[in-house]
Amino acid sequence: MIDGVGAIDPETLRRIACDCNVSRILLGPKGEVLDVGRSTRVAPVALRRALSLRDEHCSWDGCEAPAKYCDVHHVEVHWAHGGDTNLKNCGLYCGHHHTAIHTYDTVTERRPDGGFLTRLRQ
Repeated sequence: MIDGVGAIDPETLRRIACDCNVSRILLGPKGEVLDVGRSTRVAPVALRRALSLRDEHCSWDGCEAPAKYCDVHHVEVHWAHGGDTNLKNCGLYCGHHHTAIHTYDTVTERRPDGGFLTRLRQ
């Protein structure tokens, strides 16, 4: 639920969660706070540097957008599904391809260096 908007569909929530700070607050039947969930979705500076060194550019097949113009994306297990924000689970994607991952059917493979290579499913 978004203040002033109401309920949104799960895919819209996943798309929003990739580009903002999100925290979950679980309320009980009487409005009491039961759990505040995880709030570390954004990659810390050290992780961002490690991703930039490893990936160097967008992880989309054939895209050479420099790392400094890329977003950090949770690749194997999305943050919204319990995925960790770490080097093993994250990759760099330019804004265009980050949106494509959330919009189209894509295939992601692990590179020998531990990074990822993503493309549209054929």
